[in-house]
Amino acid sequence: MILRLLWNWHLGGTGILVERASWWNWHLASFNIFPGGQDAHSTPIQKKIHQRRLFNVQIHLDSATNREIP
Repeated sequence: MILRLLWNWHLGGTGILVERASWWNWHLASFNIFPGGQDAHSTPIQKKIHQRRLFNVQIHLDSATNREIP
């Protein structure tokens, strides 16, 4: 990474931000690979927390035309 920063000095800052952002997004991603409703972290998920959707919109699409079915 240091060689890339020296070679692309005008893009180096952007490269660091992209790498940090991609690491952070991977870190926040939840992969359900553990049984019991637990993600990659050792802290168990609390069952009392009610998760709700931001938008409650249902759109039905025709699989042949990918158009909305009224």
